[in-house]
Amino acid sequence: MTKKPLVGFGPPDTLKRIPEIVFQATMKTLLLIFSFFTLFSAGVALQAAPGNVSYGPIAAHYIQMVSAEFVVDIYHNGVLVPQSKRQLQKEVYGAQIEKVSLELHEGDWLVFHVVNNGLRTGFPRCFFAAGMLDETHPTFFTEAASHRWLACDNIQKVSQFIANWSDRGDGSAQAVTQPWKDGVKYINEKVPGWKGAPIWGTAHGTWLKYVIVK
Repeated sequence: MTKKPLVGFGPPDTLKRIPEIVFQATMKTLLLIFSFFTLFSAGVALQAAPGNVSYGPIAAHYIQMVSAEFVVDIYHNGVLVPQSKRQLQKEVYGAQIEKVSLELHEGDWLVFHVVNNGLRTGFPRCFFAAGMLDETHPTFFTEAASHRWLACDNIQKVSQFIANWSDRGDGSAQAVTQPWKDGVKYINEKVPGWKGAPIWGTAHGTWLKYVIVK
C-alpha cells in the first residue's frame, strides 16, 4: 500500500530537510542582523572620531610653534596628534621651537596642552603659534584680542574642552604682557609677516584651543 504525502508539507524528502531549511534561514537572518550592526557601528565610530573628517577648504599644511616651555600634547578635532607629526626644530633650555605637520581645514579645531615651570627664571610662560600654508604664507596666529583663542585651566573640564569644538572651557586666553624675548625672535624667523602675540591661561599648565573660522 502506497503512503500518501502529508497535505501541505510536500513530498517526504521535504519533511526530512525541514531542520536544514530552518537552519539556513536562521543563518541568513543572523548575517543580515550582523551586517546592519556593523554598518551602524561604523557610522557611530566616524561620528565619534571627528579627526577623520574634513570640513572645508584647506587652511594650513602645518603649524609653527614657539613655546616656553613645553607643548605636552596637541589635539586635532579631539584626536591626539601622533609624535610622528611633530618635529622639534630647536630646544633652548627646555623651551621649544616646533613644527607640526597637519593638513588643517576650515571648521577644524586645535587644542594645545602647554606647561611652564614656575620655579625657573628667564622663561615666562608664553605660547606662540601660526598656521602655515607654506614657509611664507601664514593663515592664523595666536592672539588674545579677538577672543577666538580659548583656555581651560580646570582639569575636570578638559575632556569636554578637547572633544567639543564649541566648549569654551574657562573663556578667552590671556595676553602675555612680558613674553620670552628669544621666543619673539624665533617666531619672527619662522613665520614671515608674523602679526600675532603670545597667549596663555591662568595656571602654569593650561590647554589652549583655536577653531579655524570659515
